[in-house]
Amino acid sequence: MTSITIELPDDVIQKLQARADSQQVALNEYIQSALTETIDDDEPTKEDVLNAIREGILSVMKGDFGRPAHEVLDELEDEVTDYAK
Repeated sequence: MTSITIELPDDVIQKLQARADSQQVALNEYIQSALTETIDDDEPTKEDVLNAIREGILSVMKGDFGRPAHEVLDELEDEVTDYAK
């Protein structure tokens, strides 16, 4: 592993140390973890997005968030039919 030295203002060091302390890790471990998180590519793939959409649609269709979609659609169809009369 390569080491580097950087200069940071005292207030930044204090904030970093406080966050490291709250997570009960050494300061260098906290900084290394924070830097790693910033460079990791967390962008979802097209496949991930499509899978999430598919799962959401299936949940709505099953009624996981209230009534099943077919009940709501049937009710809307009845209302449209009533207005058309």
